Amino acid sequence: GIRRRNVIILGNKNMSDKRIEWYSEATSHAEYFEDKWRYHYKELARLLSFVIPKDASLVQFGSGTGDLLARIPASSKQGIECSEALLNVARKKHPELTFSKDNFWSLTTHKKTDYVLISEITDSLLDVEVVLKEAHTLLKDDGRLVIVTRSFLWRPLFSLARRFMRTRPAFRSLLRLPDLKNMLYLSGFEVVCSGRGVLCPLYIPLISHISNRILAHVPLLTYLCALQYDIARPLP
Repeated sequence: GIRRRNVIILGNKNMSDKRIEWYSEATSHAEYFEDKWRYHYKELARLLSFVIPKDASLVQFGSGTGDLLARIPASSKQGIECSEALLNVARKKHPELTFSKDNFWSLTTHKKTDYVLISEITDSLLDVEVVLKEAHTLLKDDGRLVIVTRSFLWRPLFSLARRFMRTRPAFRSLLRLPDLKNMLYLSGFEVVCSGRGVLCPLYIPLISHISNRILAHVPLLTYLCALQYDIARPLP
């Protein structure tokens, strides 16, 4: 059945402030991580280029340093970020793009868009379901939400990376695809397509190319990919 597991009591502190504080601390090493894992993000952008049309308008929740958004060939792009530190980095690195400071859980932005992207930040968010409902308000009737999460099978590696960089541990377990589908349904979405990608997130000459271009599409091996994604349409 459908389970609601993303609930927590956070004392007397303002809930909105606590959510932002948690996210900002959990992503405090994002610039370092994205620099060290450049090949991973390059492959992620390649994957998304097949999912998001070039003539579409795109809004990314948690745009971080802006590097991923810059690589996606959409016609109109906007990054939304609630971390002041990451927002400053993104604006400096990509002055050609638009980045806005906003609250993922209570948006002030209301401009409709074709696509909303939420990529690899769900394990850094409190109340993911609330964020999904806010994303719903930005989509056009025929729009699509693309949500990318890290595979549960790769959890030990990502946990090790967090520990090495001394970042806050994930609030909840990395989402499995069935859990994510349930959460999307509860947030007013219907999943129309799911998939996996990036079998080898580190650059190893020849091996990375073969793994990500060929082996990642082999039926059994695809379950070993580092990333999983869902494409969902907003329900009326």
